[in-house]
This record gives sequence, structure tokens and C-alpha cells, in this order.
Amino acid sequence: MHSKYNPILLTGGRGLFGKAFLKKNKKIKKKIFAPPSSKLDITKKEETIKYLKKITPKLIIHAAALVGIQNCEKNKLLCKKVNIQGTSNIAEYVKKNNVRLIYISTDYVFDGKKGNYSEIDSPNPQSVYGKSKLSAENIVKKLNNHLIIRTSFFSKKKWKYKEAFIDQYTSRIEVDKLISKINKIIFTEFEGLIHIAGKKQSLFNIAKKIDKKTKPISLIHYKNLKIPKDISLNTSKWNKFLK
Repeated sequence: MHSKYNPILLTGGRGLFGKAFLKKNKKIKKKIFAPPSSKLDITKKEETIKYLKKITPKLIIHAAALVGIQNCEKNKLLCKKVNIQGTSNIAEYVKKNNVRLIYISTDYVFDGKKGNYSEIDSPNPQSVYGKSKLSAENIVKKLNNHLIIRTSFFSKKKWKYKEAFIDQYTSRIEVDKLISKINKIIFTEFEGLIHIAGKKQSLFNIAKKIDKKTKPISLIHYKNLKIPKDISLNTSKWNKFLK
């Protein structure tokens, strides 16, 4: 099945997801193009189309994004440029050349009021980041051969912050485990939207296992950032796919 989708373009190859994907797929690494942003700036339409025409990918895994609520609030224009315009530029090539597109989305498309969100629940993003990712999802949805994967992940090697929320609940999954799961679906012909995630737990619970020095904090002190309280994902559809 892999050969059907060669060559592969991976955007965001220098990020946490990208590095883990390349490491996990060493056997087909020669078939994967994972250019740095200096070689492929997805915000530049002509440059993007030119690069894609050059390598003619059969499968694009689009993981490049400006991430993080705080980061995107500070850089609103850049966030929209990378997450929305960048996706639109890739989608234009995909549409004309009938390429399979895998879009890596986020649990932040939900408002966090109820948790255990399934694929049929209506998104209601509260942050600039969440809104940009939902806009990108809507671009991808119009394409024929697409797969949108909503997920959230972390590295077991390092927790980036000194603190973590005791009252934000998530289904974040360790990135290597996520790649193992994603590999089971991206090379198939499965289309549409699917949630791939871990079990529901607090962010602090995840962080504490990685770094025992992590201090607990509460969402109460960060109301201005519009951080959703419970963005845990329901993975019933994924479990059915595995069967």
C-alpha cells in the first residue's frame, strides 16, 4: 500500500510530530520529502506550487502549523497566514492533481464545555489558534481524497513548561504512540474526519509523569487566554476502524 502513495510530502518535518513520523518510518524515509521552511514556505503560493510540481507527491501529510494559544494570540496575522493560507495553497495543488491529503488538526476546535467530543459534535473554537485550525479543516473538507485527524500529543522526553493545569482535561497522546496509530490509517483509502487520541486526564497528570518538578496551576488565573476546560476526544470511530 505504501508504494501507491510514493513519493510523500511531509510539512512540519522539523516539529515534534514531523520528527517522530520520520523516525517511525525509517524504512520509507527515502520516499519522504520533509523540507525545512527555508526550502518550502507554505505561506507563499507560487513557491509552494512550484515545489509540489517538482516533487509530484502522491500523498501529503500536512502537519506544519503555528501552534499554541498564547503564541497565536500574540501573532494573529502569522497564525492565519501559516494555518489558513498555507493550507489553502497546498489544497489548490491537491485539488488539481488528485493527491491524497492528510491534515493534522487539533482538539482546540472545541470550546471545552463538555468534553468527550466525537466527530459529529459541532466545533466552537474560542481562540485564534482553534479558529485558524477549523478554517483549515473547512478548506480540506472540500477536497476529494482527504483525511482530517484531530489529535493532541506530547513528548515523553520533555515537558516544555514549569507548570501545568490541574483543571484542564485532555486526551493528549504520547507522540510515538500517535504515529504508530496514524500509520494504520494514512496509507489506506479511509476518508473524512477521525479522532485519534489517548485517555482523558488532566494536563498536570501528564506533565507530572514527565517532570516531577512541574507545579500545578489553575485556569482561573488565565481567563484572558480563553483556554478550554475539557477538550477530551471520543475515539469510538477509531476503535471501529481498527476492527
